[in-house]
Amino acid sequence: MMNINDQEFNLITKTPIEATPPRTWLDPSYPYNLDNDGGKYWQMERDSMADLKNVDNADSYINTSEGRDLWDTIKNSNNFEELNHILETVDLLMEEASPYLRTEMMQQIPQVAGYLVQDCQMNTAMSDYILPTVLKSLTDPCLEVRKVTQATLIVMLMKDLISKEDIEDQICEVLIEMSKPDCSEETRCEAVFIMAKISQQIEEEIAQNHLLPQYALLCNDECSQLRKTCAENIGDICNAIGSSKAEEILLPIFIKLCNDEIWRVRKACADNIMAVSFAVSLHLRHNVLTSVAVKLLQDKAKWVRMGAYKSLGQFIFSFVDSEDNAFANNVATTDLARKILPDLDLQNHQAIGGIASVDPIDTGSITGPLAGQLPFPWQDGNNQIANNNFENFTHKSVDDIVNQLALMSVDNGETENVYFSVKKNRSRASSTNSIISASPTPVSTPLVNNGDQATEQDVIPQILLDNYLAMVNPELIEKVDPQLPYFCAYNLPAVTLALGKRYWHYLKRAYASLAVNSQSKVRRTLAYAIIDMALILGLEITIKDLVPAFHEFMQDSKEEVRIGVLKHLNEFIQLLPYQIQIQYLPLLKSFIPSYTSSNWRMRFDFIEQLISLSELYPPAELFTFICPVALNLAADLTATVRKQANLLICHLMKKLREFSDLSLWDSFCQEIVTTFAKHSHWLRRQEYTHLCQSLLDNQSESPEDFAVRFLPCLLELASDQVPNVRLGVAKTLSQTISKIDFYLHPPEHHPFNQAKLTSTLANLANDPDADVQYYATVFLNVSVTVDFNRSIYFFIL
Repeated sequence: MMNINDQEFNLITKTPIEATPPRTWLDPSYPYNLDNDGGKYWQMERDSMADLKNVDNADSYINTSEGRDLWDTIKNSNNFEELNHILETVDLLMEEASPYLRTEMMQQIPQVAGYLVQDCQMNTAMSDYILPTVLKSLTDPCLEVRKVTQATLIVMLMKDLISKEDIEDQICEVLIEMSKPDCSEETRCEAVFIMAKISQQIEEEIAQNHLLPQYALLCNDECSQLRKTCAENIGDICNAIGSSKAEEILLPIFIKLCNDEIWRVRKACADNIMAVSFAVSLHLRHNVLTSVAVKLLQDKAKWVRMGAYKSLGQFIFSFVDSEDNAFANNVATTDLARKILPDLDLQNHQAIGGIASVDPIDTGSITGPLAGQLPFPWQDGNNQIANNNFENFTHKSVDDIVNQLALMSVDNGETENVYFSVKKNRSRASSTNSIISASPTPVSTPLVNNGDQATEQDVIPQILLDNYLAMVNPELIEKVDPQLPYFCAYNLPAVTLALGKRYWHYLKRAYASLAVNSQSKVRRTLAYAIIDMALILGLEITIKDLVPAFHEFMQDSKEEVRIGVLKHLNEFIQLLPYQIQIQYLPLLKSFIPSYTSSNWRMRFDFIEQLISLSELYPPAELFTFICPVALNLAADLTATVRKQANLLICHLMKKLREFSDLSLWDSFCQEIVTTFAKHSHWLRRQEYTHLCQSLLDNQSESPEDFAVRFLPCLLELASDQVPNVRLGVAKTLSQTISKIDFYLHPPEHHPFNQAKLTSTLANLANDPDADVQYYATVFLNVSVTVDFNRSIYFFIL
């Protein structure tokens, strides 16, 4: 029997092999001392590993391109002994090679690991070689190497390449060591980030037993930058350890961090309050996190207030209970919720993947297999704060948690002896009133009446809704940040979905204010989201409150706002009754006021929407309003737009032919001929040839009708003075008409004149232009000699 350690045995096919592996950087005969640029390589003699240890790094280096051969080398290895030898070499290179080469090699590790573990069943390769190498690189001096290594580790966990034992014994232990006080601040912050990210890929029990205790300790560290990093990643940790542990351990920690004396830490908490909210029960959101959020909204630091207002809409959305609200049981609405807030798991009330990262590093420099796969959030700062002790927060019931945490949520210097009297199964309204009364600076919560019958809502705490609606208040905008209306508009679909159409009267005045906001990006945001709002609110409210805004967006002076409308033009109009749909037709002509080279993509998208809209209207309206727009777009200066406009014209021709009265179709045909075939500008005449080809290719015109209405003018253009026009005629005849049997063998009774077609082609075959000659001879099926650029080409067909 063949031994698998034999050099002639293939690990994948389990069969002997005879082929010699290609020479790579492990082959001693490979000429490493040569470089295309005249450089000097690290000469690697593979007779023994001792040779590698004697390399003088001061006088030699490894060519960076050699690191890219790792995958090919592994793939072409034949036995376990050679693979082990390669992995040992990789470990050595990761210590001694250049940073660029270390990055190149680390990017290939996930692919190599998957091959060895899954295909070769070489399970020891991960434990003994790959994982130790990766973990050592987490503390590499080069930042780029560390970033790629972090991504590599997460990818291997996502692909389930690392065993539970290795996660516990190696990964968790290394991260704990990296986070100890004797390590640098940067290393400890990276350890927290890695803990948060890998916690999403490991079992809940491992995260609770190995990562949670160290993470809780780090949240109490005297280094303010470390506390900030913990606050930024608390959402991922909450999601990983489960609701029970999040309420017992992390919620008290989060509240302490919200009261931190360093504003950067408090801002990180404000940015991530929604992630924590989805990790705890609805009861705690009402009775604890609401007062925490209100305090952040009133923070003395401007940047903290900005972060709190930015996250307020998403935090409000977390108060929707899937068990008590029908929206979570509606598939279509749930999909809409995920579209509005894509990081949410509505059934589990958890944040998926975390939204805690605030300051992302530029990952554009990462290339290779890991490029674009993972985010690399980072942190900076060096402020400090005194230690706090969280050991006394271990509770047995939700009521105990509420009562004790309520004392933490209010600053001791402002309010004393604040206590929440909590009873099980109390109503949401009474919970909200208790929170309002306990707020450090109480906010009035008047009943909102926007002209409709006032209905008191009980879905979310009224104090949060009042603060959200105040984001359009000019005084608050001036005090906090001009971006507040944008934050309000961005989160409006989520807040609307949380309240539902029953309580739309709370939001409609704010919506009207945002729709006329002076900032174009605010109006643009509403324009993009108007289809989502319509799906949430239903037809009646859409007609009453959204249609006027939609009408204004269509005529907005800023192109970016109209683009937002354009993306969902057909979808929105389809929702409306016909008597309203018909009112938008006159606006289509002026929807794009100017045709410039910079906005051709907008015109392209506009044509796609017109194709869909043409299904909604009868032929009379199509001929009156959409056909002129189509002809205008077919004369566009951008070729891509003209080509797409030809498809629109073809679609309109089909719709007009379906009507019993063919007078509209006949008039449109005449208009096409007049606008293009008989136009004085050669570009219009050339476009006529392309349009004729599209009509036949898309079967918008029958060969019989085409021969009567379009072919005569097409043949007349064969004698046009412009070569490009004649070339268009030759292409249409050779590529389309030559393949239609009707033109090759016309019926006797049909008025089509085949002799004129043949004579036209004969004239084109003798055209002075070489390209025109070529396409004409394709149809005639003859041999010609073409003189082109002083070279002789023979087209023998």
